[in-house]
Amino acid sequence: MNADTSQAHHQALGSASFSSGQPVVVCYYRKLSRYALNVLAGALETDPHTAKVPIVFSKSLESMIDNLGAILEADARALVLWSFYSPQSEEIRNALQKVQSAVRDTRITHLAGGVHATAEPEHTLDMGFDYVAMGEGEWVIQEIVRRLQNRAPLHRIRGLVAKGAARPIVKNRATPVVLDDYACGSRYHLKYGPIEITRGCIYACRFCQTPYINKARFRHRSVEKVVSEVSWLKAAGRRDIRFISPSALSYGATGEEVDLQQVENLLASIRQIIGNQGRIFFGTFPSEVRPEHISERSLKILRKYVDNDNLVIGGQSGVQRVLDLMRRGHTVRDISRAVELCLACGFRPNVDFLFGTPGETPADIAQSVNFARELAGLGARIHIHSFMPLPGTPYRNQAGMPLPEPIRQALGNLIARGEAYGQWHTQQKIADELQKHFGD
Repeated sequence: MNADTSQAHHQALGSASFSSGQPVVVCYYRKLSRYALNVLAGALETDPHTAKVPIVFSKSLESMIDNLGAILEADARALVLWSFYSPQSEEIRNALQKVQSAVRDTRITHLAGGVHATAEPEHTLDMGFDYVAMGEGEWVIQEIVRRLQNRAPLHRIRGLVAKGAARPIVKNRATPVVLDDYACGSRYHLKYGPIEITRGCIYACRFCQTPYINKARFRHRSVEKVVSEVSWLKAAGRRDIRFISPSALSYGATGEEVDLQQVENLLASIRQIIGNQGRIFFGTFPSEVRPEHISERSLKILRKYVDNDNLVIGGQSGVQRVLDLMRRGHTVRDISRAVELCLACGFRPNVDFLFGTPGETPADIAQSVNFARELAGLGARIHIHSFMPLPGTPYRNQAGMPLPEPIRQALGNLIARGEAYGQWHTQQKIADELQKHFGD
């Protein structure tokens, strides 16, 4: 069920669509949140008790307001799901206020989840939400909907914090889930995205929210479960298979050493399912590979199975001292060697660089820019990022290093020549806002 205009509302969300008292899940279905909401919809379908709950995907605030009106008209109840990242928090605050001003009713419950809600639950409650889900949401959403169906109270659900209750603590996070227990998306509603093959990350880089939200360890979806998801995608007419992973070549591994046999088992099994009628994109957005994992053997395996002609490599800096401050766990030489190997094997490397991190000096930034130029000269593309003090990370309260004007010009020149890309200007503005709200 998907209604996004007033006309569609009357056709698909009329009062006959719902039963009195019935809970209806409403998703604020935006580009940056759809992957998470797809997973929650799939989780509801996984549980036989919640599999038939109506789910509405609202792509705009206007459609959400319209949809909520239809739900109330039927005397049903609405559970509105909001998932967002820290840089979007003020935008979401304004959006929530707009919806609550237009449709305010005790039968509507607004629930926030995702990275920001987990890292900053008190701030998220203060934004106006009724509840905040801390941690991973698959089991939590099932439990909430089961209780709404039975008209049971929502208090004391592990991972759920209520507005007006005692202030939340980190220990209230939901228990990490087993990925194989849940689908990667909604088959009934045809809401699917990249397959999450790994959750969590052992490397615990100081600027990244992933290891601090999902724990600093790897949890992988099994080859068998991934194959099941791919088989369904093929039957549904999807040709392109993509993945979500913080470190794609870490698939199957428990520590820093890669398990390339497991990586090959995964890719070979998928290729067997889709044949030449589909395409595999591995090590590209929304995942990346670590530079020290690039080797002749790993590239040979990728060349054999994947269709992408580029790889996203997390380089981050051309200064070893800065890499060590970040706790990256690799060397500058690892980055340059990875670039050389990729180019020799026919992959164009897209190398992430993060500028302005705490402790970085103007001289460090200049040296890192020079290193980026060298890589671009070899044939790499540079993905430029500006540091943002993301909640939940060790850098949460630390201000970044403003980029000197000569550096800004140098980065602009790289972009003008087609050797670099990135939204670093926007990220600098977001960083200022985050520092204002969450800095000491």
